[in-house]
Amino acid sequence: MTGTTAYVLLAGGGGSRLGAHIPKQFIRVAGKTILQHSYEYLRSYAPQARILVTVPADSLQTARELLQGTNAEILIGGASRQESARAA
Repeated sequence: MTGTTAYVLLAGGGGSRLGAHIPKQFIRVAGKTILQHSYEYLRSYAPQARILVTVPADSLQTARELLQGTNAEILIGGASRQESARAA
């Protein structure tokens, strides 16, 4: 992978299909959130790539705290998956 490769991690799910009371990206599995697991997997797969993470506006601070110390580029996504991908 080169530095010109970029991945977009769409982290805007609400968790409603899971019946969760929190957005699914913030559910903890094995001590970390799904967002953290997803980011870490992408980073291990593509260490030199840019990773853009789209989240809802009301989750921006939480995502920043969870991914603090990484080089994730956290952006506010759109109202749909397509709009979030376009925002990245």
